[in-house]
Amino acid sequence: MNKAQAIQFLPQTAAALHRMQVKLDRLDGNLVEQDIAARKQEAQIGWEFAKLVDRIEGALRATGSNMNLDQWCKQEVGCDIRTMRRRKRLYKHWKEYEAKRRELGSCGQTGLLFALSLVANDTHEPATNGQPLSVRSRTRTSISRKIDAVDVSRCQFITGDALTELGKMKSGQVNVIVTSPPYWPAKDTYKHKGVGFEKTVEEFVDNLVFIFREAKRVLRDDGILWVSIDDSYLNRSLSFIPARFALAMVDDGWTCRAEIVWNKTNLRPDAVSDRPTKDHEKLLMFVKEQKYFYDPDPIRVPPTSRFNQSGFKKRAAMRSENDLLDRYYTNPLGRNSGSIWQVERTVYRNGHTATFPLQLVQRMLMVSCRENSLVLDIFGGAGTTALAALQLGHRAISIEINPAYTREAQQRITAALGEEDDAMAAE
Repeated sequence: MNKAQAIQFLPQTAAALHRMQVKLDRLDGNLVEQDIAARKQEAQIGWEFAKLVDRIEGALRATGSNMNLDQWCKQEVGCDIRTMRRRKRLYKHWKEYEAKRRELGSCGQTGLLFALSLVANDTHEPATNGQPLSVRSRTRTSISRKIDAVDVSRCQFITGDALTELGKMKSGQVNVIVTSPPYWPAKDTYKHKGVGFEKTVEEFVDNLVFIFREAKRVLRDDGILWVSIDDSYLNRSLSFIPARFALAMVDDGWTCRAEIVWNKTNLRPDAVSDRPTKDHEKLLMFVKEQKYFYDPDPIRVPPTSRFNQSGFKKRAAMRSENDLLDRYYTNPLGRNSGSIWQVERTVYRNGHTATFPLQLVQRMLMVSCRENSLVLDIFGGAGTTALAALQLGHRAISIEINPAYTREAQQRITAALGEEDDAMAAE
């Protein structure tokens, strides 16, 4: 590599690694279900750096830079060589980690601790005479482009009527469907056409059931359908839309496995004064067959949360900790998630007036998606389902009748995830 090539290569490589680090920072957070995606992104950074480390050192020499590899890494990526070495080691042990987290739970505190244990200390091999493994990859640097968990090209946007577009899809094509139909009665969002503009609630429910009958065809036999559906008032009385819809779906052949209450926190003040403020929405979980894929571990409630409750501490003092765990927990990751999910109402608002929180969709996908699943939203809206799917390493199809919303969803996802390019392989 000559000096001119090195001058071009170093900033391009630094920018690419920095973008990967930004994605990692965005994934890391308080949500337990973000752990797996964050660790995978961290391992990918270490692997990409390991493939390029020889070329980076060569470029530093070619430019006459006084910085060594560690100094360059700290300045351009924000971490030192030891961190990169640990990340590369996590990549090397990723299959072991994957197997272990399936045993202990797809996520949770135990899975996270095991992941960190793989990278906490230097490992040694006989061939290195007890010396720490090199940060360098044992394979030659490749110029092939890899599609990672946040590649925008893994999402297909379809503008059209849900029923019509579903009819064009193959049977058993998707793993999971997560969607939220328009409210009834709908406002002017869709120019007085489509779902939500039916004259009666009965017509609205019948129309939805007819559409989901076609959705059932494209869903795998072991797949899950999640529907977020809200209620409304008609002549000052609740319409009981979620209940009507659930019963109609069951009558049409679906099995309703759960009714989740989404407890909305951080709500805006409500002007109503003659009834309690409505601060929840229903999530309905439907399946086609008796056997389906569902992994409860990512959203289990850790055991420590129970020991923080007053009263329970007093009872705990009367028994050994092991006895208590055996009594109250059949899984070391904690108890199974309940049917009330508290998720802050921090929705995306731009052109679209009604979107559900990203974290809510992530919970549904974490328990119902296999690796590299295909996720479908038949009322795509602002693309929240597609964004959550891509962040968790899955593929997505988003169907939306309003072309303006389709464009908005594309722009939102591109801005949130960023387009992947070949800068890592640039000369």
